[in-house]
Amino acid sequence: MPELLSRISNEQKRAALDAALQSKTLGRAEQLKSLLRYLVEKEIAGEAAQLSEYQIGVEGIGLPATYAPGEDSTVRNRAYTLRRKLEDLYRTELTATALQIEFPKGSYVPRFVESAPAAAPAIELPRAEAPAPAKPSRWPILLAFGAGLAIAGAAWWTTTPSRPVIDPILREAWGPLLDPDANAVICVATSPQMPVREVDGIWKPLAGEPMLDAPPNVTEWYRRLRPASAGKKIFLLPTYNSVGLGDALGAAAATRLLATAGATFQVVPERVVPLAAMRKRNVVLMGGSVETQSIQYWLKKAPFSTRFNPETGDISIMESTGQKRIFAARRNAQNQLTEAYGLLTVVPSEGSDGQQRTIAVVGTYTAGIQAAMDFFTSPRSLAEFKQALHGAPFPKAYQVIVKTTIEQMLPLTHRYATHTLIED
Repeated sequence: MPELLSRISNEQKRAALDAALQSKTLGRAEQLKSLLRYLVEKEIAGEAAQLSEYQIGVEGIGLPATYAPGEDSTVRNRAYTLRRKLEDLYRTELTATALQIEFPKGSYVPRFVESAPAAAPAIELPRAEAPAPAKPSRWPILLAFGAGLAIAGAAWWTTTPSRPVIDPILREAWGPLLDPDANAVICVATSPQMPVREVDGIWKPLAGEPMLDAPPNVTEWYRRLRPASAGKKIFLLPTYNSVGLGDALGAAAATRLLATAGATFQVVPERVVPLAAMRKRNVVLMGGSVETQSIQYWLKKAPFSTRFNPETGDISIMESTGQKRIFAARRNAQNQLTEAYGLLTVVPSEGSDGQQRTIAVVGTYTAGIQAAMDFFTSPRSLAEFKQALHGAPFPKAYQVIVKTTIEQMLPLTHRYATHTLIED
C-alpha cells in the first residue's frame, strides 16, 4: 500500500504532475489535464483547501462566469473522471513511479503518496483468522443505493439549520411531488448484468443462481484492472439487480430536491412496483425504457418514445407523429460517445384527476437520464424551458428532450432541445 509522505518538495510534486500530464492515459483529455494542473499548482501554493467549486470550474477548466455549481455538476463529474484516470494511470502505465497523485473521495485537494517498494513482500492474513464472508444479498446494488439515497437525503434535510427556500419555478414544475404529504415513490430500473467475481474457495452463490466461467478475454481484462486477482478463478454471476450510473445519479438529484422540500418519499426497484400500485400516487420513474414496463406504458401514449436501432446498437428517441424527428446518440472517430439525449415525460398519475403527478425519465444512454434530471432540478434550465412556452404555465402533460455532451459516459452539459404537448 502507498504511504503518505510527510515532506515532499515542490520539485517532486511538479515532476509527478509532469509525468501524469505526459502520459498516454490522460492523452488528449485537455480539460482533465487543465484541472489536474490547476489543483496541483494550488496545492503547491497552499491554496487548494480554500478553493470553491465555482473557482475550480471557472479558473481551472474554463467554465463561463455564469457557471452555477448548484445547477451544473460539471466540476464534480470532471473530478470523478480525473480520479478514475489517475487510478488507471498508476495501475497500468506508471506502475514504477516513485510518487503518485491521488484525490481522496469528496476532496479537490491532491494528495501525494510514495509507492511501496516493488520488492516488499505481500502480507497475507492467515485464512483461519479471516472472517467468513457473508452470503451475497439478492439486492447487492439497488437496495444499498436506494436506502442510501433515502437516508442521506433525509439526513441532509433534517440537519440543515434552516430549510432552503424552493424556487417557485421548481414548485410549479414538480407540483404535488414537493408537498409535505407527497408520499412519492421513486422507482429506479434494474437490468440483467453479469458482474465479475473471484473464487477463493469460500465464496458461494445463493441457491439457484448460476455461476459462469469467465471467458479468457474477460479474465485477462479483469486481471489488468485487479492485479491482485492473479491465481484466483474468475467467473460471472448473472444478476437482475444492477443500476446504471446515470440512473443512480439522476435518482440522487430527485431525492435531494424532495428532501430539501420536506416531501415524503421512498426509493424502490421499479420492477417490484406494479402499475396498479402507482395509481393515485406521485411517481418518479427512471431507467431505460426497454427495461421498465411502467415507462413503456407511458411512452406508448406519448408523441416521443424510444426505439432500439439494431444497426448501431444504440437507443434513439423518435417521434411517432408529425415531423417524426429522431434524436440519436453521436460518436467520435474512436467510436466513443460524445452526445446523448434524455426524455422527460410529465403526466397526471392514473386515477388521480390531476392531483398527483408522474415523471418518467429515459435516455439514449444513462448519461442522458442524468442530464434530463439535472435539467428538471435546475431553476435556470426550467426558466429556459419556460421561455420556449412563451411564459405560459407548465402544461398538464408534456415531454421535454434534453441534449447533453458526454465524456467517459458522464454528462458534461445539459440544455433544452425541444418539447411537445401530450393530448388527452
